[in-house]
Amino acid sequence: MIAFGLAAPFLGGSNVASFSSQLGRDDTLTGRTDVWAAVLPAMEREPMLGYGFGSFWTDTRRRFYEISDAHNGYLDISLDLGAVGLAFYFGWLLSCARKLHDALASDYNWASLAICYLVMGLVFNVTESTLSGLVDQISVVVVLVSLVVPHVRSGQSDDGTGIPIESNEEYSSVASVDLLNRDENGMVRPLFR
Repeated sequence: MIAFGLAAPFLGGSNVASFSSQLGRDDTLTGRTDVWAAVLPAMEREPMLGYGFGSFWTDTRRRFYEISDAHNGYLDISLDLGAVGLAFYFGWLLSCARKLHDALASDYNWASLAICYLVMGLVFNVTESTLSGLVDQISVVVVLVSLVVPHVRSGQSDDGTGIPIESNEEYSSVASVDLLNRDENGMVRPLFR
């Protein structure tokens, strides 16, 4: 999905436009392909490290391009952080996907919901700049579910909800989550392997 989203601006949006035109929508994706064509030369000037985190969309550039972002999160990350930052971002997303996949074994319902949010964010990021910063709700939701759901301990219940019915110290809330990710000795372990 990331490769598809990153390829969209370079292909002039043809990979996305063909799909949207079949649905009776605008081939330019309501002007997004024009935006991508306008900002691609800027990305090609700083391909490896980009312009710096949050440094590309200054007030001057917003007035120049007459837009506030590239309408493609992968392109925005490339503009800000370059290929190096995009590689780190890709690694983080793979780590989130792997952790959520592993969480399916312990709590299928919550992990399935979290995977749906992750996929939704990845798809939405093709035509909007949602996952490139923590300013949009979907990016906050993806980060939250990627960090919390793998640590939710599934309980046994009689009603199939996974919420324990009996009062138990281990399950004092709906989901017992260790936000610091401590091991059995109380030491903080890294969130990502």
